[in-house]
Amino acid sequence: MPALEAAINALDTLKPADITEIRTMQQPPSTVRKVLASICVLQNRPPERKLDPNNPGKRIIDYWGTSKKALGEMDFINQLKTFDKDHIPPEIMKKLREEFLSDADLEPKRVMQASVAAHGLILFVRAMDVYDRIAREVAPKKAKLEEVDKEVRELEATLAAKRAQLAQVEYVVIQLIK
Repeated sequence: MPALEAAINALDTLKPADITEIRTMQQPPSTVRKVLASICVLQNRPPERKLDPNNPGKRIIDYWGTSKKALGEMDFINQLKTFDKDHIPPEIMKKLREEFLSDADLEPKRVMQASVAAHGLILFVRAMDVYDRIAREVAPKKAKLEEVDKEVRELEATLAAKRAQLAQVEYVVIQLIK
């Protein structure tokens, strides 16, 4: 699948220095924060609940701390490369589509202006979206194909048994004629 290959290639272009650059940002651009939040959602990493600086007494959901921890993991990029794309829960994809992929700030061109590393990451998230849509469309067809293949194998086995019976009957007939 070209989009998936492109996403993996985008991950391959990321260098440890790119990841370190994002991780060490004290006040990252909102675009970078949103990209990393989308990665956390995709990987089902829980956000932190912090006090809202604009509204004391209320809490906000914040993925930045979780993102920094994820970026600090030695195998972060490898986790993405080996991500189980075939079993993404529908509620995760729904949240990604509604909260992140519909956001104009997360268009790849805009993300590229904010950060090269975030650009590679958003390409990966978008590729997971494309892959999931296609997989959900293909899954019922694949299941039907497996069902039909099983039926064909059963019919071929029945046919082989009937041919064997026919051969026995033909042999008996030939013996009777002699």
